[in-house]
Amino acid sequence: FTPTGTQPGHSAPMEIGAAQFPLCPIPSHIKCFDCQGNHYKHDCPHAKGKGHMSFEEMQAFFYDRQINEMKAQGKEFSQ
Repeated sequence: FTPTGTQPGHSAPMEIGAAQFPLCPIPSHIKCFDCQGNHYKHDCPHAKGKGHMSFEEMQAFFYDRQINEMKAQGKEFSQ
């Protein structure tokens, strides 16, 4: 490698993540914890968890959770 990040004999820098690997089929015994489909939970097309919320939805989710925790502790809250 040269100081510019190129490989000897090549004129362009290596692109990280450029290697393409074939996707391995998911074994038939794998079941999603959410919908029981043949995929892993993090790949679930039906997921509605925090990972699939917009920033505003996530902000509202945590705001509501914090308010509920404060109310459960008997703390006063007013907007």
